[in-house]
Amino acid sequence: MPKTFIFGQGQKAFVPNYLFTRMQKVILMSSDAVRFAMWLSDLNSLPEITVPPGYTLRTYRDGDAAAWCRIMSGQVGQWTVERFYTDVHDQPVFRPDGLFFAVHDDTPVATACAWWIPEKYGADVGILHMVATDPAHRSRGLGRAVSLSVIRFLAAQGMRACVLSTTSQRLAAIRLYLSLGFEPELDTPEIRALWPDILRAIGNREIAETKN
Repeated sequence: MPKTFIFGQGQKAFVPNYLFTRMQKVILMSSDAVRFAMWLSDLNSLPEITVPPGYTLRTYRDGDAAAWCRIMSGQVGQWTVERFYTDVHDQPVFRPDGLFFAVHDDTPVATACAWWIPEKYGADVGILHMVATDPAHRSRGLGRAVSLSVIRFLAAQGMRACVLSTTSQRLAAIRLYLSLGFEPELDTPEIRALWPDILRAIGNREIAETKN
């Protein structure tokens, strides 16, 4: 079994790699979250969208606000219907056809939204925004499906790139974004220091070694 050496107080311990990865996850989750951006520069070679049996994809409809808040709350802040209308629905950049849901038994269980901040990124950069999956429906590829739906929507709008914002503690999300081709913007000392540990914690050990 592969092992990792840990040194401390003049002693050397042999730790199985799977346990070392768990230790790194605990350390990352107990540290302060560091926010950083990830970029996808190629919107022309996107993978196909696949949805598991029993689920379908659709866009926002009137009356979906409460379901959206239920999915998001506790994962990306706390949301009420009133806040959704103020901060999302009633914003000039909101597009109902750019807010996607994965639906199970007519109930939305995962979501992602297209967004824009042209004054920050320019008019030709779209944002993959507000990605979340109901915990009861995780590990089915739904986050990937709704994320790809947003990215394909942005590509159809003529965007040249897609950006997102996440934090160092959202390990499952970071793994998803890397699998979609996003690359981190390591623009602060904090995220540069954490990035190799993040990669090891999500299982990308070979990549992590090249980043040291």
